[in-house]
Amino acid sequence: MLLYLRVLVPGLMLIAGFYPFYYKEKLFDSPVDFNYVILLAILVGSIYYVSPLQYKMVKGTLAKINANILSELISIYNSKNLGNPVGTTKKEELLKDKNSRYLHVFYHIVDNDESLKSKASISYFYSIFWSATADSVLINALATIAYCILALGRDMTYTPFIYLFFAAMLLSLILNRYSVGKHMWNSNQQLDFIRLYHADKVSKELAMIL
Repeated sequence: MLLYLRVLVPGLMLIAGFYPFYYKEKLFDSPVDFNYVILLAILVGSIYYVSPLQYKMVKGTLAKINANILSELISIYNSKNLGNPVGTTKKEELLKDKNSRYLHVFYHIVDNDESLKSKASISYFYSIFWSATADSVLINALATIAYCILALGRDMTYTPFIYLFFAAMLLSLILNRYSVGKHMWNSNQQLDFIRLYHADKVSKELAMIL
């Protein structure tokens, strides 16, 4: 479901963003075949999903979220291993691990605790919201630029769309910052619970990848 939404949502955004380009004369009169729209959105969204664009939009915030999780896991580990703490060098090595094995430790504990699973479902929601708003920033920015170029060509009928998509881009940026903050807050709630009830498990499982 998560993957489906990450394909469908940006696909729908791309169609909505450039729909006026094709149907500006009959924007509200053109009949819409929703089955066709969904299929086209999945196709367009799939191309967007496998392109480097989506990853580049979330790369920075994803690294921030993951680094926060690792820092907390190391803090828990160090509290249990005072004589052999994880230092900065080892932390950097773990962050550069292409397989992100420290996340396996985190999600393994989350997936095996019923109390944490409820918070995980909230994290999935914030994850969708965060990636969707990041996609929206990029797509609305591209649409704004495209309609600016068309307006410069003296086709002023596109001018309202410039303001519309620029405003949508700014709103998406604000919502994206908000969703990242909420995502990290929820992760910290999970990590606080793990610190209280699964510190020994963190110590054992993190030791396996050090």
